[in-house]
Amino acid sequence: MFGRKFLEDPARADLREEYRRHLLANDRIGITRAVQGVIDRQGVYGELDRIRVPTLILVGDSDGEVPMEQSVEWWHALEAMKVPTKFVVYAHEGHMFIKPEHQADRLDETVGWFDRYLK
Repeated sequence: MFGRKFLEDPARADLREEYRRHLLANDRIGITRAVQGVIDRQGVYGELDRIRVPTLILVGDSDGEVPMEQSVEWWHALEAMKVPTKFVVYAHEGHMFIKPEHQADRLDETVGWFDRYLK
């Protein structure tokens, strides 16, 4: 739920402790605030300019958790930085790929990517 940067940042120690107190007290309003803090954080976009590793992006065009538009932005940014990147969109799929042919293709794409960049 929390990234390493958040967990290790000394400047955020008070915020981490506040979230911890809310969670331990089972305080619904506090828990909601803690979760909203996670949702609102910048996430990978704040670190995007530091990414240099080859990146495979597989996305369903109906993903409700990570909208395809965010993946497209990420892909364009990595391409502009000359990071080896491949972007594959699966039609009529959400965050989890349901169609067996898409599951098989996802596996093939991943194995192919690993073969190319990890050998």
